[in-house]
Amino acid sequence: TFIDPQAIIDLGTGNGIIGLLLAGLYPKARIVGLEIQPELVEIARKNVENSGYAERMEVVLGDIKTCQQYFSPHSYDLVVTNPPYRRINSGRINPDPDKAVAKHELAVNLSQLITSVDYLLMPKGRFALIYHPGRLYELFTKLKGTALAPRRIRFVHPYKWSDAKMVLLETSKGAKSDLRGEPPLIVYEEKGKYTEELKNIYSRWGLCL
Repeated sequence: TFIDPQAIIDLGTGNGIIGLLLAGLYPKARIVGLEIQPELVEIARKNVENSGYAERMEVVLGDIKTCQQYFSPHSYDLVVTNPPYRRINSGRINPDPDKAVAKHELAVNLSQLITSVDYLLMPKGRFALIYHPGRLYELFTKLKGTALAPRRIRFVHPYKWSDAKMVLLETSKGAKSDLRGEPPLIVYEEKGKYTEELKNIYSRWGLCL
């Protein structure tokens, strides 16, 4: 049975949009966004101030790798992240520092991320992330050494005839590794036209396409 989370942390929150959406989705939850880039922290804090959720959401300037300096262990029942998924030696690094840190593992790598998630997440808590399918085997290997058991997986395809570009994964801490594959999420019916499911997702989250 799904229970609404009470304490949520968004690792690498950027401008804070995911945390703000979760604040709207879970009106009783306390949300923290952790971000290493000072410029993005300022933007995220302004977004929180303007959102009406300032009493329930805060943005912390800090490093995912050293989260134990800012947070108590096992203090969150939901951890979410959209982490950098390219290795440092993989592809051209964007000259824009913000975009480079978002795409390449310049500030945190997968092992460090998983270690921090394991530290932050309380027993039976959930960890959800979006990642690149090409590193899925590596992701499962890193999770195997922890109590974070994969429970749900869903591939994201631009079109129904195209390869998956991203993958959504949810784990549960201390649960049995009973992984359920869900139907693929298709973004576009055709060029410039979103699928009905994506429209419904945006509508449910209060967003406009």
